[in-house]
Amino acid sequence: MPDIAHVAYVDTTTGEINRIDLVQAVNPPEGISTANSAEHIVYIYSDYEFPVYDPEHSMLTNFMEKYYWSFSSSSWNYRGPPPNKAGVWTGTEWTYDVDNWLGYVRFLRDNKLTITDWTQLTDAPFTTEEKEEIQIYRQALREIPQVIIDDVSREINTESKIPWPQLPDCLA
Repeated sequence: MPDIAHVAYVDTTTGEINRIDLVQAVNPPEGISTANSAEHIVYIYSDYEFPVYDPEHSMLTNFMEKYYWSFSSSSWNYRGPPPNKAGVWTGTEWTYDVDNWLGYVRFLRDNKLTITDWTQLTDAPFTTEEKEEIQIYRQALREIPQVIIDDVSREINTESKIPWPQLPDCLA
């Protein structure tokens, strides 16, 4: 029998890989983790051939993102990468989680607001008209999460579809 190369910790409900550790001198036994009953431990043996898809990420990162453990077949199955930042693996398919998506959009929006925070200082070098443009821009940024909530068709589900307001010329 081949040697153990990695120890995978998978979610007991979805089979999603939580983490992969290198083999240790003493490894936890396969099965339900004694440290966390929501995790199942699965050995990955040295003869397992990891599929390679994206040369920009490590082999294990690619594997964790695109595979899951099937408890019914006791094997690693391809699930593909998440369709977007809101993708949640259910154990059989990817689903859209609006709360995840809104959290990510707020993160992006907050970064855009932070970049323009300095423009709100009293000694910022802008004309009255430019200050008004910047305030309109910043207000539009604050409204982006509601735009997504109001999108009942869920068409705004990737970064390229977020309707960011136009950055004022004075900041470009």
